[in-house]
Amino acid sequence: MAGGLIVADYLEVSVRCAPVDEDLVTSFITETLNHGLVTEVSDNEFKVKFYLPVVDESREQIEMLGVYLVNRGLTTSDGLTDMVSIKPIDDIDWIKGFQQSFPTVVVDNVAVMSIWDKTHFPGKIEIVIEPKMAFGTGQHETTQLCIAQLIKDIKPGHKVLDLGCGSGILGILAAKMGAAECLGLDIDLAAIDNAKENVVHNNVQDIVKIQFGSMDGITRIAYYDVVVSNLIKDEIFNLYENFMRCLKPEGVLILSGILAEQEEEFHGFLKLKNPHGCLVTRKTEWICCRVIKA
Repeated sequence: MAGGLIVADYLEVSVRCAPVDEDLVTSFITETLNHGLVTEVSDNEFKVKFYLPVVDESREQIEMLGVYLVNRGLTTSDGLTDMVSIKPIDDIDWIKGFQQSFPTVVVDNVAVMSIWDKTHFPGKIEIVIEPKMAFGTGQHETTQLCIAQLIKDIKPGHKVLDLGCGSGILGILAAKMGAAECLGLDIDLAAIDNAKENVVHNNVQDIVKIQFGSMDGITRIAYYDVVVSNLIKDEIFNLYENFMRCLKPEGVLILSGILAEQEEEFHGFLKLKNPHGCLVTRKTEWICCRVIKA
């Protein structure tokens, strides 16, 4: 698949996949290959791009990626060249391309922009993100769904918990909407570092605290007004009782990272857990569920 490495500064590696396979592809690139990435979504196709320096180790990493994609059944050996493309680029093109991969995202009255974008949006809540390896640049539909729901639910003085905080984007939004306190948790050290940087970029470090950990570290009961979590379905199922335990009565739980094809299963799960059911919003192949604590 790799072929000969052409003389250039970097290689741009693009992987095309279905949205349902997104987590498998991105987790391998960030966790196994240890690279940051950018994503593009169009129609029913998801594209992941990452950049490698032109060195011998890059050939090995590309081969590792190919073996992984075939072993996970995402493609065949014959179909690998259709799924993965490699393009040599200059250093300056890589920097420019990386920056252009993060256009400003506007969701209702919120504008999410990269740190190098100096555009201002009068009358909107502006969130500045330094894109790195952490999930949550505002580009993904699940992040946008969470933003849209938080806009409706956050009230001044609220206490907010964001589990799987990634870049810290949702906690930053809550703080800018008047939340009195927000705790962001993640088990990815790269995400923790990035989130702390973004909190400072947005000058909300007095309100938003970022910590390493998960729900097993939350000991407060009936403390938070809003809990938001953008995870995959199975993790949400496993953590649901923990979410509810730390929410105040009538508190709001906002959940995304759920595929539309999983909606029926999710409703069945909630019928057993919560008499209020849930409010569902949708964007392309993804849904967001809003649950009120009984």
